[in-house]
Amino acid sequence: MEDFEKFAAIMVAFACGQPKHWGALPDIISPPPSARYPASFPPPSLKGHNLQMVLPDTEEQVKVTMGKPIFTQYGLVGRRTFLYQIKTNPVVAQTPLVIKFSYQVVTRRREQDLVEVACKAGVKHIPKVHMWRDLWKLSDGARAIFHGNNKDAYEDRMLRALVYTRYLPLKALFRTAWHLIPHMAEQILDCLHDLRYKANILHQDISNNNIMFEIQDGVVNFILIDFDMATMVDSAGGLLAAPSSKYRTGTLPFMAYELLGDMAQSTSSEHQRIVHRLRHDFESLFYLCLYCIFTMVEVDDAKIKADMTKELREWEEQTYSSIASNKQYFCTDIERMGTLVLPVPCEVLRPWFYGWVTVFQRAVSTMSNYKNQVRLAQWYKDESSSSFDIDTLQGTITRDKIKQSLGFFYDRPLAPEDLQVANIPGLGKKIEAYMDDDEDLAEEDEHVQGQSVVAKKAKPPRKPRSTTKVKKVEVAKKKTVPKTVVASKKTTTAELVSPIRKQPQKPKRGLRTLAAATRSMTTRSMQKGPLAKAK
Repeated sequence: MEDFEKFAAIMVAFACGQPKHWGALPDIISPPPSARYPASFPPPSLKGHNLQMVLPDTEEQVKVTMGKPIFTQYGLVGRRTFLYQIKTNPVVAQTPLVIKFSYQVVTRRREQDLVEVACKAGVKHIPKVHMWRDLWKLSDGARAIFHGNNKDAYEDRMLRALVYTRYLPLKALFRTAWHLIPHMAEQILDCLHDLRYKANILHQDISNNNIMFEIQDGVVNFILIDFDMATMVDSAGGLLAAPSSKYRTGTLPFMAYELLGDMAQSTSSEHQRIVHRLRHDFESLFYLCLYCIFTMVEVDDAKIKADMTKELREWEEQTYSSIASNKQYFCTDIERMGTLVLPVPCEVLRPWFYGWVTVFQRAVSTMSNYKNQVRLAQWYKDESSSSFDIDTLQGTITRDKIKQSLGFFYDRPLAPEDLQVANIPGLGKKIEAYMDDDEDLAEEDEHVQGQSVVAKKAKPPRKPRSTTKVKKVEVAKKKTVPKTVVASKKTTTAELVSPIRKQPQKPKRGLRTLAAATRSMTTRSMQKGPLAKAK
């Protein structure tokens, strides 16, 4: 070795580096105080890590401690979104919460600001945001040293933390209750319409991970989350500001064919970017409904599974121009929809999808006629121009037109009682499986309901006077595991709030690695390759 001293100095510098020096974590996120850190580097999980946040209404300091991961996304380009279950001290809400970290483009409007605008406008089916904090900018690190004030050298992003109510993934519902897919479309159509016309907001990223559900008064209620990519528009649907990101927003399998075709042509310096509009979000919702059938419905027939997987690959694994052509043919041709392979029970939904295709057919025809008129006017140098509603394609793609077409082809009424949990067999147990709190986190943080929680050494009940009462106590023990809250020398029993009544507690599972944990929670849109994120 020519320069051992230099090599040794570098090794010592590496050994002395803190997480922030390695680019792993900002100082704001603290490791577990009880554990030697780092046991391995980088840490495989942020479980047990904590940070301080502030309640916006009271400005009260809140300690947020992270539990097991819910969603993790890796990538050199994009937001690098990851979610964790959390505990808060003091308690922030009587429902389970999650914290979402993502690197957002600094020029974009903050997600919590857009949600607040939508909430004040009376838009329903949007998430409840509790706290937020800006943590660290890329330009605060080494990029500022190497690139200085050259803003074109890289896309500056802010690591932001957002705490909101924890919702449930669609796969927990549609595995067996696929008949509720039209109900989901109904609610999200209303949400997207109201976002656009009441709050002047476009969501721009409809996908399987961005629509979830909750149980509200015993009824399924769908929620549109993740407003990272949302933007404000004017009354005509045009963007109020130029696109703030270098990359087109959206998740590849759900992107509208017009936007995919635009991405295929974006290499040209003279190319004028197509504006994302509400009709593109409606089209993404159509693809999502099919995606739910292809990937979430329980299917035993191996051939049907293989055919549906092959169909999905045509949305994912080809060039942008090929995917755009396939999608345009797919969503505008009734005969193509008639030959689409669906699970046998889901055949009853085929007429409902005919309703979607009919709307898109009319819209394409209207757009084609308009383009022909423009070309003829240019050919004959006719300067007189007639107005054309590019946002809705002359009113052919609107919420009301879509609902009207769906109702015409699908004669089964969308009854409100279909959404009642009591009428959905097995849903209660599935919800409990997803909403179980992280028991290890409860031991580390020991703060629930604003008080110390004794999870393992609960104070035993007093001995009943009769044997009948003893039996009742034993039965009660089997049904529930009470958690006791210690407060001012008194021990009382408190139950964590859950969307439904608590089911019998499951036995503890063995320790799992982060890879195994995230693998079990991974959907196709989180896997590398088949469903890559297109930004």
